Amino acid sequence: MHALLLALTLAAAPSLQQARTWASDKAWEELYLGFSAAKPDELPAADRPALSGLLLDGSRALAGTDAVMAWSLAELAEKFHATPAALLQLARTARATDQASAAEAALRRGLKQFPGDAELALELGRQLLEEQDLKGAVAVLEQVPAKSPRAAEAKALLGKARAGLKEEKAALKEADAIERRILTGAPAEGAGEVRPSSGGASEVGSLTYESSEGAGGMRVRQNSRFRFRYFGQGRDFGQRAEYEGRIQAAMNEAWEANQRILGAVRSSALEVVLYSREEFAVHHGAGAARAVAGFYGDGAIRMNDSADITPEVKSTLVHEYVHAVTDEIAGNAQLPRWFAEGIAEYVQWRYMGGDGPPVALGSRMKAAAARGALPTLASMANSPPIGTADPAAAYSFCALSVRELSRQGGFPGLLQLLGDVQGGTAFDQALERRYGKTAETLDAAVRKTLAGR
Repeated sequence: MHALLLALTLAAAPSLQQARTWASDKAWEELYLGFSAAKPDELPAADRPALSGLLLDGSRALAGTDAVMAWSLAELAEKFHATPAALLQLARTARATDQASAAEAALRRGLKQFPGDAELALELGRQLLEEQDLKGAVAVLEQVPAKSPRAAEAKALLGKARAGLKEEKAALKEADAIERRILTGAPAEGAGEVRPSSGGASEVGSLTYESSEGAGGMRVRQNSRFRFRYFGQGRDFGQRAEYEGRIQAAMNEAWEANQRILGAVRSSALEVVLYSREEFAVHHGAGAARAVAGFYGDGAIRMNDSADITPEVKSTLVHEYVHAVTDEIAGNAQLPRWFAEGIAEYVQWRYMGGDGPPVALGSRMKAAAARGALPTLASMANSPPIGTADPAAAYSFCALSVRELSRQGGFPGLLQLLGDVQGGTAFDQALERRYGKTAETLDAAVRKTLAGR
């Protein structure tokens, strides 16, 4: 086979007749090898559509058994003669080989060449809907012609995207209101918010937890690291002891993760309020209960849906504890939101055993960066990432920016940056002095990395 590949690479492009023979024999690999190194202008223009069709036949035949070769054949089909069918097949085989960004690029290329093509618009609309790019899905699905045979399907998907976008906007609006309440210290309207006490936790010097019942029927456990509170929910003594044991283990894990990864922990004890999803909705609103896993503010962590201590609850505790640590180190100075969220998200990635976003999210970010849809760091200096069109991508972009900084000096350098801010240096000035970067040049560096350059 290697000899065949060498011979075919060195020789002129095979003829269309040879391609038909390979296709007739279902010799798809030979068909691919025969034309993989050929240039379209090596074949007569009249032959290229037929060759593209043969390559497309091979891609479809292999789609269920050899996804990589199916994608390779589809890529060649587009190369020799781009058609909506070739671009659609290229996108589908790209998705089958975990190349979501390549699939999106092929579909967008197709819609640019063949505007109004219903199949391409539907395929891209579905992909964007799956990736929760609701705004993008609406924009694409609206391109399906009303008289197209696929109009009804497009209308159904469009309705789903618009409903999701409406719900997302409502949730983000409510979450943004929470952020504002945290910054101003104002309680939620009509809510009996549980606020951190002025004493208690920092007065307990031992790592051994002391248990009591606090105001409003909340159970309280505290030691020198944490003071956590939760509603008993009718648990008997044995159930409370078992639940509190799991909470203690989770919070100690968050403390140890910060010590191990970030290299810093709080010098004072931290208030942690644990809610079930229903309790969180009562105190902070139903939209927030759907939109956030927890948040740090006003000197305390408030955890959503923590009736069970799941891996998600643990990783959120790690994230929010980072906020508490950086808040203390910076002396409560106002940090850019992109940095505060980025360092917390990056430590959370490291805690979960990674060094970047999940594969699917990473592909979505690359595609968003290519079309200029990612928010800038400057736009997230004073506004939380949760208020952007794609919060998951925005948080990850912030984390990638902090990762970029960590390549110069690691976490110790990041902690020194926080120390500079505590000492009275403005963040942007400290950033440029310590790293030789501005928010704008850092932003550009991360986008360059996402583009693979």
